[in-house]
Amino acid sequence: WRSDPHYFKKVRVSALALIKMAMHTRSGGNLEVMGMLTGKTMGDTFVVLDTFALPVEGTETRVNAAGEANEYMVDFITANKEV
Repeated sequence: WRSDPHYFKKVRVSALALIKMAMHTRSGGNLEVMGMLTGKTMGDTFVVLDTFALPVEGTETRVNAAGEANEYMVDFITANKEV
């Protein structure tokens, strides 16, 4: 997959991740939203197991993702690994 940009052909999304994405999208109103997907790969498939919203604001032309968003991502992933 490192040398073939078209290696992955499918994406599977868990019901939990889909519901969380939909709720986050609706909560954004007229603003664009940003989040992270977590999961794994299985053969030629991405498997999305969970998602989390990032505390940033976005518009059509820019996203204000300051250092607090990066810190939030690191803290979330670290806590997720501990569970």
